[in-house]
Amino acid sequence: MDEAEAFAYACHDNGITVEAFCDSEKRQSEQLFCGLEVIHAPTLPQRYPKARFIIASQHIRDCAEQLTGLGYSEFYSILDLLNNYDIEKHQYRVPQSYMNSRLAVCKKTHEFYFDEDKIYMRSLDVMITTKCSLKCTHCSNLMQYYVDPKHTEHEQIFSALSILNENDDYIS
Repeated sequence: MDEAEAFAYACHDNGITVEAFCDSEKRQSEQLFCGLEVIHAPTLPQRYPKARFIIASQHIRDCAEQLTGLGYSEFYSILDLLNNYDIEKHQYRVPQSYMNSRLAVCKKTHEFYFDEDKIYMRSLDVMITTKCSLKCTHCSNLMQYYVDPKHTEHEQIFSALSILNENDDYIS
């Protein structure tokens, strides 16, 4: 939700009153964010049977599907507000460079959401090896369960990346 702080500022700068944030993760609704309530998304219909939403998440497709599933049809992208947003105008809880990168990813996901002819990937993990020492801090990998761990040859990685590159339009 780091970028939501910039979204709140963007709305304020454009005279849009934000009543609350919503999030599909219940734990996010247990405290205020930017001084506003965070509502657990599944409870929205009981509290706001008719509401308009600005989707201020890089997961626009998931949010639109969830809102539609909850019976809402009036939701909009934050893209227009972000295209004119002056990030330098405000201070954030996160570093400015981090906020810049988060907003850039959000803009791309929203742009590609509206262009169905484009294939966009927000991120990509490349598995170089399944031989692992399991000594990384906060490791949550399943490497220890691999029966036959091995390194991937660099030619195989480059070949896979080449195929991927030929078949997508943008990877953040």
